[in-house]
Amino acid sequence: MPVRIPRHSIIEVTSATGGCEPVPQWTTTALPRGQAPGVRLRVLVVDDSPALLDLAAELVNASPWAEVVAKASSGIEALKQVEQCRPDVVLMDLAMPLMNGLEATRALRTRADSPRVVLMSVHEEEEYHRAAEKAGATAFLPKTDLTGQLPVLLRQLATVTDTSS
Repeated sequence: MPVRIPRHSIIEVTSATGGCEPVPQWTTTALPRGQAPGVRLRVLVVDDSPALLDLAAELVNASPWAEVVAKASSGIEALKQVEQCRPDVVLMDLAMPLMNGLEATRALRTRADSPRVVLMSVHEEEEYHRAAEKAGATAFLPKTDLTGQLPVLLRQLATVTDTSS
C-alpha cells in the first residue's frame, strides 16, 4: 500500500539513550541531490518492541536525509523526548502500552511546534490508515514493508516544505 502524506502534518524522532543525539553538520559535497546544505531530519523512533525499535533506527540512520536523535518505548516517553529533543519527525508504533501512537499523535498535534508524525503498524487495514489520518499523522507505514517504504518517505519528507504549520 502506498505511503500517504497529507499536507497538514509534521514528523519527529528520538533515541533510547534518554538524551538527544547531536546532528552533525553536512558539507555540500556530502549532500544528496535536492537537499538543502546542513539539513537532515531529526527523528524520534518510538516502539515498544526493542527489535523493531532498533530496526527502525538503523533504517533511519542509513538514510542520507535523516538521523535518529532519540528513541522511546511508549507514547508517554515520546512526549517527553519531543519536549527535550525537538525532533522534526516522530516515527511511532500505533499499538503500545500506557499511551498508544494515536493518543500520542493527538497530544503532539496540539503543540504549536508539532513535529510530523509517521505512524507504523502491523495492521494494514484501511481503518488504521483512517484513524492515523484523523489523529493528525503525516503518514502511515505498514511494518511489513518498513525497509522498502521508510527510505522513500524520509526522502519525501526531507525535500517537501510543510506550509501548513
